Amino acid sequence: MNNRREYIEKFANQLRKWDTEINELELKTEHAKGELKEKYQKMIHDLRNQKDELREQLKVLNEANENAWSELKRGFEESWENMMESIREAGSYFQK
Repeated sequence: MNNRREYIEKFANQLRKWDTEINELELKTEHAKGELKEKYQKMIHDLRNQKDELREQLKVLNEANENAWSELKRGFEESWENMMESIREAGSYFQK
């Protein structure tokens, strides 16, 4: 994906999808009790923070000049992979 605009759009779209997924996970916490509920709420809180950080990184990436683009893109993609893993873990945890 060489087109910078398409790159940014792709990830912005996925961030919006994750907003929905995280909201759905949060709905599942309503039925939990006590420590389990606290654990779920912390997990949701951490996911939202991670997602918000990615959104900010994407904004910086979008505004970056060509010289900074490659370096920022590499860091963004590493953060992105971490978020994908966190979403997968949370999804599997809530399915238990």
